[in-house]
Formats: sequence, structure tokens, C-alpha cells
Amino acid sequence: MPTFAEFARLAAPLMGAQAGNQVLGLVDTAIAGHLGDVELAAVGLGNNIFYTVSFVGVGVMMGFEPLISQAVGAGDSGGAYRLFTKSVAAATVLGSLVALAIIPLVSDPALLSAVGVELEAVLGAATYVLWRLPSALPLLLLVSARAYLQSHHITRPLITSIVVANVANLVLGVLLAFGVQAPAWAGGGELVPPLGLIGVGVTTAVTTFVQLGVMLLAIRRTRAAEPAAPPSRASKSELRHALRLGLPISAQLLAEVGAFSIVGLLAARLGTVSLAAHQIALTLGLFTFSLAQGIAAAGTVFVGRAIGAAKLGEARAAGHTAFAIGAAVMCVAGLGFWLLPERLARLFTTDAEVTASAAGLLVIAALFQVFDGVQVVGSGVLRGAGDTRFPLAANLVGYYALGLPIAALCTFVLGYGVRGLWIGLCVGLVLVAATLFARFDHLCSRPLVRLAGGGD
Repeated sequence: MPTFAEFARLAAPLMGAQAGNQVLGLVDTAIAGHLGDVELAAVGLGNNIFYTVSFVGVGVMMGFEPLISQAVGAGDSGGAYRLFTKSVAAATVLGSLVALAIIPLVSDPALLSAVGVELEAVLGAATYVLWRLPSALPLLLLVSARAYLQSHHITRPLITSIVVANVANLVLGVLLAFGVQAPAWAGGGELVPPLGLIGVGVTTAVTTFVQLGVMLLAIRRTRAAEPAAPPSRASKSELRHALRLGLPISAQLLAEVGAFSIVGLLAARLGTVSLAAHQIALTLGLFTFSLAQGIAAAGTVFVGRAIGAAKLGEARAAGHTAFAIGAAVMCVAGLGFWLLPERLARLFTTDAEVTASAAGLLVIAALFQVFDGVQVVGSGVLRGAGDTRFPLAANLVGYYALGLPIAALCTFVLGYGVRGLWIGLCVGLVLVAATLFARFDHLCSRPLVRLAGGGD
């Protein structure tokens, strides 16, 4: 069974990689904010469109994670690599479909203007998204490459790729968005013209390819260092297994995005102060959530490898270790929210009213953090065991049958304002976290077998 130190050695770099991805988004937002309010709104709107559609493909690609992990645990290196190559083929098809689905959403300004978005922001979002559209394919390929590397406990390339991507994103983003002027002694003039939102979009696409390139080089070196594996017959069932696992993940991601989008719309109805406070709390919550995502990814790997090796006790221990570490990390994050709410809020605003409202939300988010961490870890360890339908059902019930109705009740009937929205989310997450933990324990009470029959 994995010790705490063994689990932490895999989880720590995965947490760092997830946090690094959040930094990429924060830098893009900061650059857009310095371009102007319209550009900031355009990047926010564009990212919402891009990621909402992309999550469908990302979820399907995540269906390969437990298959690859279980193949590695069974000592089937050839099977693991074959699954990776199949995931690359699937990502190529899905990436093209994602891009084709996004284009009509941003090509017709009337479509988004009809729901109350200002035309200037809609046009800016279309410009940004169309220039970053080439990143749809490498985004899905990153899921495949990360699954293969982390299943082999190879994490250095994940950190290297995100560090290189962040440096390139900052430097290239500033250069392309704002342009470069030649010094006066060199005659002045533009060395690089300011491209604004085009520059931000191009930078995002380029850095995604850079991140992918680093990972693919690492996979190539890994394969070269492995002993030659005997030829492995391709299995038609493997793609069906991946789709059966991945489609519920896609639906779960969309359900989560949908729930938070609804809460954002409800916050907007309460006024600009409430909306700004909600965005501040959500931004901080997403950053700490990325740490829990890294722990969940490690849980997927350890549980999957243990099941592949037919070690049920080790799978149970790995899952419980993931839950414990996830809860501990998010407790620390929650403690920070509890003790320093106003100081954290002032990192984003100087408005006293917004600061006070955001601080009140962060106190609620302190409790929210713990259950949010447990539920994402629960989804991860269940994914390692090949169970992706139950987390979808738990999220649908937790958010839509419980959390959102309570949020509406607390906000518009009991008069708690924007705090009521977060109270509702917190109640929903308590249910999701508890049911996912119970589900994992239930699964571990009976024999668990490797998915796809080892390539039969």
C-alpha cells in the first residue's frame, strides 16, 4: 500500500501543475485587464465559451486515465502505450469537433447579444476565441499525455512543461498584446505592433502547443528506455470502455459548470457589488480547488494501478489516503479564508463595499473548501476504480436537487443576499462529498477487476 510519503511525491507535482494552469489563466486575465474593460470582459466571455464546449472533449479523454493506470499496474506496458496512442487518435477527432462546435457560437454577434451581452464585448470575445481556437486539439492531447506520464509516476515533465508555458505566456503575451517600440537611439518605430486581443489569443494557442511538446518529448524518452514489449493485439472494446467512462465525466463537468454559471447569473441579479464579491470568492476558490484536483489525479493513478495489480486492499488504502490528504490540504486553505478574508479580498479590489461582501463569502467558503476537496478527490478515486456514472448522479442531485434550490431560498426568500448562494452551494457539496466517500467504501467491499479485460 502507498505510504503518505509515496502518495505525496506524486500528488505534490500534480498539484503544482494544476495550480500552474490556473496561473496561465490569471496572467491572461491580467493582460486583458490592462488592455481595457472591454477586453477584460471579452476574454472572460471567450474563455467561458471555449472551456464549456471543450469540457465535453476533456471529459471523454479523461475516460482513458483509469484504463492506462490499470494497465501500468498490471505490468502491461505495451497495453498502456497502445491505450495512449488510441487516446491520441480520439483527441484528434474530438479536438476537430470541439473547434467546429465553437466557431458558430462566436461567429454570429447577434447570438450572444440576444442574451444581454454588450456588442463590443461579443466582438472582442469572437476575436480572442478564433485566434486561440488552434489550442483545442493540444488541450485534449494534454489530457492523454498527462494520463500516460502520471500513471508511470513520471512527474518532472509535467512541472517543466507548466513552468515553460507560464514563462512563454507572460513574455509572449505582453509582447504581442502591447507591442514593442524600438528605443529612440535606434530610430523609434514599432518592432512588434500591438495586437491586443489577437495577441492574447495567439499566445494562449502557442503556449498550449509548447506545453504539449515538452510532454511528448518525455513520453518518447520513456518509451525508448522501456524494454521492448511483445506485440499487443488491438481491442475494439477499449475505445468503448473509454467512451463509457468518459461521457459521464463530460456530463459531470458540464453539470458543475452549469451550476456555477447559474449562481453567477443569480449574483448578477443582486447587483454589481454582489457579482464582484462572488467573482473574487470564486477566483480564490478555483485556485485552491486546483490543488485538490492534483490530489484527485494522484488518487486515480494509485487506485487504478492497485486494481490493475489485483490488490484490493492497496486500492482501498490509496483511496483513503487521497481523501485524507485532500481534506487536510483544503482545511489549510479554508483556514486561510477564515482568518484572512478581508486581506485576501483586497488583493482584487479597493472598493470597501465589495471587500466586505467578498470577505463574508470567504468565511462561508472556508467550510465550502473542505467538502469541495473531498468531492473532487472522491470523483478521482472512483474514476481510478472505473466508476464515473455515480459521481455524475451525485453531482446532479447535490447541485440541482439540493444546492441550487436552497441557494434560491436563502437568497430571495430568507434575504441572505449573495451569501445565500454560497450557503446553497456548500450544502450541495456536503451531500456530494459524503455520498462519494460512501460509494468508494462500498466498491472496495467487493472484488474489483481490471477494466477492458487487459485488452481482450
